[in-house]
Amino acid sequence: MFLLLKAKAVDAQVKTDLKPFIDGLDSIRVELKIPGMTADLQQGDSILFEKGFGYADLENHIKATPNTSFRIASITKTFTSTLIMQLVEEGELNLQTPISFYGLDLGNPKITVRNLLTHTSEEVPGTFYQYNGYRFGQLGPIIEKVSGKPFYQLLMENIVKPLNMSSTAPGLPPDTFFTYTQIRKDMLPFFETSYTDR
Repeated sequence: MFLLLKAKAVDAQVKTDLKPFIDGLDSIRVELKIPGMTADLQQGDSILFEKGFGYADLENHIKATPNTSFRIASITKTFTSTLIMQLVEEGELNLQTPISFYGLDLGNPKITVRNLLTHTSEEVPGTFYQYNGYRFGQLGPIIEKVSGKPFYQLLMENIVKPLNMSSTAPGLPPDTFFTYTQIRKDMLPFFETSYTDR
């Protein structure tokens, strides 16, 4: 009984200490006119807080919850980078290979895979950082050419399923979705959860 009470007291103290941080998150959301977002804070295996802010659906006034799924947009770069480095580890890809080897032309034959990956492909390749989402996106076709598989398949089979990211799945056209999930029925729960919660 004592341990339970002590744990509740510690939990209450953590929530009190986090209140300014949590309030700050919502202030940022409001200031940036973000309709809805979800945040959580974890320490080790313990979740210190998880909360939805704003709305998952403005039109229907459906509040965001900790289980709301969102499109991840530029965070896809993390997955792309991981897939690139997996191909490097497997000896299938060399970061120093010019992108022209893969049929890409961004105006300079000296641009390498590493330059796209590190946002150093503009002007004189490798000399300075310039964020460019379009150029980074050209890594997708490179991944597909090297692996011989579509990006979504590698994402699901090399990252999402092994990490059991149960609320993550790529947006796919219906025909691709049905074809893929017929072949890989084990992937269907990932799609169902992420599509339902979005």
